[in-house]
Amino acid sequence: RPQPLRRLGQWPDDSRGDATTCTAQYQRAMLRVTATMRCDDDGDQTAVAGVDVTALVTDQLASDGVVVVAPSSGGMVVRPTAAGAASVRLSGPAGGLQQLGALDIAVVDDVVSVTHLDVQLVVGLAASSASVTPPRFGAAVWTAAVQQTLTQEFERAGVVVRALFADGTAWQLGVADLGVINITSRDTSVVRVVSSAGPTEGIEVEAVGAGAGQLLDARWLVPSSTGPS
Repeated sequence: RPQPLRRLGQWPDDSRGDATTCTAQYQRAMLRVTATMRCDDDGDQTAVAGVDVTALVTDQLASDGVVVVAPSSGGMVVRPTAAGAASVRLSGPAGGLQQLGALDIAVVDDVVSVTHLDVQLVVGLAASSASVTPPRFGAAVWTAAVQQTLTQEFERAGVVVRALFADGTAWQLGVADLGVINITSRDTSVVRVVSSAGPTEGIEVEAVGAGAGQLLDARWLVPSSTGPS
């Protein structure tokens, strides 16, 4: 059973654009659907577990109770509307009645607040592969890891900012969240903040010298309030 989704303290109301409203706001969660793929060839079975199939089953997900499930830029997000019990169900394709999986969710009025912001750089992805054992049809399992180190002058990286809560959970702030993320450099001789040149909204930083440590400051500015930094 997943950790309960708690009521947020001093979180901006998406519907009113105000950080001081009394409307209850709750923690959200990203929903992932994984499957185990099996191949049978002349009695020899090969299985690969943990394959993310979320994008393939979005139309087969439904929710009951006090949460709604909706697509977002990062996948499927679970958004509570009130405290109580809820569940998310995965049904068979083409409106089938077969239930392939279910997840129970609890939403509680225990208040949790943001303690600080976490800033991460995304330079790129490093992919590696390992052959399936026993090997069948040349199959392999690929793993991608985020590269977070700028290794040469003028190399750029995207900036990801997460709100960290007192209960140990986190939420990546994005364009769907109210407010503005303000990133500043603590040492402009090492790294500078530049505008994003990509098609998506965001901020990039660029290496201009050698250095390490806490080189960036993040501040979340929301209507009627200033978020933690």
